[in-house]
Amino acid sequence: MSISFGRASLLSGLVLVSMGLGAAPPDSASKRAVAPPTPKLPPGVVAAMQAGTYAEVIAALDKVEPNDGGLSDRSYRALIRGTAERLSGKAEAARGTWAKALEADPSGTWSAKIRSALASAELAAGRTAAAETLARVEAERLLAGTRKDRLAEVYEAFARRLLKPDDAITPPDPKGAYALLLQARGLAKGSSLRARLYLD
Repeated sequence: MSISFGRASLLSGLVLVSMGLGAAPPDSASKRAVAPPTPKLPPGVVAAMQAGTYAEVIAALDKVEPNDGGLSDRSYRALIRGTAERLSGKAEAARGTWAKALEADPSGTWSAKIRSALASAELAAGRTAAAETLARVEAERLLAGTRKDRLAEVYEAFARRLLKPDDAITPPDPKGAYALLLQARGLAKGSSLRARLYLD
């Protein structure tokens, strides 16, 4: 199945926004593009995780100074440590590791993954109310008005592109533009953005 360039670009834009990258300044986005995808872990941790020798993972992470690196680094190490603890049968230890990390960095880079892992641990332990609370926090974050506004702006930008293509050989697509504009109107929460979309 072939996807037109316009639709592929729209999908790329939506993915970037959903990852929180869509509204970043160009210099910030370019720095992130060359940055490592994850913080550095102590030597041997990745190999030990892959080999399933979780005691080695925990021992290696225990040697790291508690305040080494930034908050994001510490949260990532807690995510890995909790995962190693859970996989080695120490469910309560994992729950404690993740809960402490989430308390220290509730809206950081790794908070969604930690919250998801913690919700799964709570559910497995039969604590459904705690699992539901964690899941609700993440759902509310994903459905926040500002996030919807950013997605609506992506739809609006691509609607404008379909109406006035960048190149002379691509014909305008008013029908496609209108469909995207309807999507944007359905998503937008901010009053000024909604007014602009209804005037388009």
